Amino acid sequence: MTHAAVDYREAARRTITLAAVVALGGFLFGLDASVISGVIGFITPEFGLGGSGTGTAVGALSL
Repeated sequence: MTHAAVDYREAARRTITLAAVVALGGFLFGLDASVISGVIGFITPEFGLGGSGTGTAVGALSL
């Protein structure tokens, strides 16, 4: 096994790991966005929020 083959395998492993982490992050971000959009209808009247209050609450939930 040459040195170039070892570097190629390491680069491929890191690329696959990075792609899996990014895909999982995208999935979780989408799940978070869908949960937030479902909650807006409940938190707005519960806390008596206006437009800016709802925007602040949604922004805080995204963090």
